[in-house]
Parts: sequence; C-alpha cells; structure tokens
Amino acid sequence: MRVRPSLVIDKKTAGNLLKQDMAGNVAWIKKNVLVDLTQEQLDALVDIMGHVGHMPAELLQSIHQNMCTDPNAVRDQYLKTALGEQGHPEKGPIFKDRREERVWSACPPGSETPREKSVSPEGS
Repeated sequence: MRVRPSLVIDKKTAGNLLKQDMAGNVAWIKKNVLVDLTQEQLDALVDIMGHVGHMPAELLQSIHQNMCTDPNAVRDQYLKTALGEQGHPEKGPIFKDRREERVWSACPPGSETPREKSVSPEGS
C-alpha cells in the first residue's frame, strides 16, 4: 500500500500494516537466509529490512560467507550497514544508535552462536 499525503490511517491500521510488512520480511529471511539464526539475529535482520525495504546485498553475502565460521564478521557488517538516510549523506550515520541497539550479542571466541537456541530457516 502506497501512502499518499492525503491518506490518514489510525494507529490500529498502522500497526496492522507494520505487522504485515514485518511478517513478509520474516518469510523472506526464512526462505533466503541459508543458515540457522538466533532470535536476536532474526529480529535484527527483520528490523534492517524494515528500514531499508529489502535485505542489503552486502549483508546477505556476509551472512552466507561468514555466519558459520566467523559470526562476528556478520555482526560487524550489520553494524555498518545502512547507517545513513538514503539520498542525504550530509546527515551522517543517523541510524548508528539503532544498529547498536538491535545488534545481537558478540560470539565468544571459538563459538558459532552467541546462545544455544537457534531459529532454523525452515521455521523450527
């Protein structure tokens, strides 16, 4: 749904539209991210997709190349992805705090995940 300036929606409708968008992001991630994710990782990826409108290619590439061998590299990529407002580089990294708020915990050395419980791409 494209919002026009003359279109006014109430809070409940806005919440429902947001839930639909985020559910679509979750479904896309579960279909296209080919590694297991923790709930924190899934939440952060859904959040960045909501912000950008899609999964940034460099982040998806990092997930597939590094998540199983160097998950902190993926975390670092997430922290530097889409920090500014599109079309307004003069505003600087205005979303830096948001990325730091949403990022998952760093993995201890030698560990693949920051916690034991993972969410598989198949939805288990």
